[in-house]
Amino acid sequence: MSTVSFQLQRGFPRDNKPSRVLVVRLTVGLDFALDMLPYPTSPRSVVAPDIFQDALSKLGEHALRGRGILLQSLRIDGQQVPDFIVQTSLAPNRLQVDGFLGLDFFSQFDVVEWHPKTQLMRLITE
Repeated sequence: MSTVSFQLQRGFPRDNKPSRVLVVRLTVGLDFALDMLPYPTSPRSVVAPDIFQDALSKLGEHALRGRGILLQSLRIDGQQVPDFIVQTSLAPNRLQVDGFLGLDFFSQFDVVEWHPKTQLMRLITE
């Protein structure tokens, strides 16, 4: 059994305003980090169009998978998580985050725990 434990945190400031949204900080290799809103009711994980283009320029054309990009060498709070594909969407811009972690991400785990009082999340693979 393996467990990835972390606390949700405030997103990066945008437009000189502190973020009011709690996110999962997802690092992609040594290239960049993304503020991802946990959104398990969304069937797919998505990123904003500008983030999609930035990721594509950093990861290269070989990362393209149909209409999406394969994100690899992923870590949350220094802990490795499985690779997954993100597509582009305008929705993350509305909430001022880089993207949403959808059901396609969370379904890679057997158990997902969230403790609202402590903002702790655990992703468990049995």
